[in-house]
Amino acid sequence: MLCRYAGDRFALILPNTGRALAENIAGEISAAVQHFAYKPHSQDESLFHSVSIGIALTGNAPTAQDSVETLIERANLALLHAKEKHRTSLHRAA
Repeated sequence: MLCRYAGDRFALILPNTGRALAENIAGEISAAVQHFAYKPHSQDESLFHSVSIGIALTGNAPTAQDSVETLIERANLALLHAKEKHRTSLHRAA
């Protein structure tokens, strides 16, 4: 399920998805977004979009640490780390 979370933030919920597959999907999304461009009226060059992605995973047996609020918190932290690291990057929550 994909939904707009806030402003320019989106949440993608992938049930039964492990770390490797989540990272692969994130990479594919990032690569796809990099192809989108727009050309502001006042500029001669096109500007390409970028994406920063934060991933938060639940364990095989979800615990209290895996509440919706906690997962969103962890994903937001991972997103902030990704943005600090590079404009277009991916970071996993610990």
